[in-house]
Amino acid sequence: DEDCGELRASWDGKWNDRPCTAQIYCLCSGKSPTVQPTQTPMPTGEVIFDPFNSFNPSIWDAQCSGCTYSGGSLFVLGHDQFMRTVSKHEVRNILASLTKDSSCDDHLIVLTEESNLAWNWGTTAGNVKFVWNCDSKYIYGQASSTWTSCSTNRDYAIEIEVTSSSVSFYDDHCGTLTKDDTIGASPVYVYLGADADESVSAEWHFLEIRETRAPTPYS
Repeated sequence: DEDCGELRASWDGKWNDRPCTAQIYCLCSGKSPTVQPTQTPMPTGEVIFDPFNSFNPSIWDAQCSGCTYSGGSLFVLGHDQFMRTVSKHEVRNILASLTKDSSCDDHLIVLTEESNLAWNWGTTAGNVKFVWNCDSKYIYGQASSTWTSCSTNRDYAIEIEVTSSSVSFYDDHCGTLTKDDTIGASPVYVYLGADADESVSAEWHFLEIRETRAPTPYS
């Protein structure tokens, strides 16, 4: 649905469509070469990666009571079960992989200023939720929401993009949701988990948080 594309190494070299305004890393950048180049290295933001081999206290504040690890996956069982990052981050991208294998295992990621999140379904000031609500995929923004049907039980590769004025929620099967929202204007905590309605655990395979800063102009 977007006008530009990219090859994703994290998705085994598969193509992904992206908005042409998306900010991503480049191989090289700068002015035309001169006899004595005066380029300054481009700063890169922090990249936080969790393969979910076991609980990582350097990333997460505490392991939720419904969270267990097995075979390189995080399994989340029960209602209102999630973990919070230790610190706030200037989030620009979140990449993740999950398995939806029941109608309401309800995987969720939340960006919020709150250090002690009280889960609810719906819009809340200071929170933006990226979530499966049974067989529908939602962005619950701070003031309004948007959704699309996404009911197939399968593995999903997802990507959340955040700017100071908007968010988007991509997956490789049901497409992309976008929403105007200012949650990315300041650092936020990242929560990950599920609000599973059934006895089946919600499965996560990995999570990657990227803090992307704008390049410093060449002198």
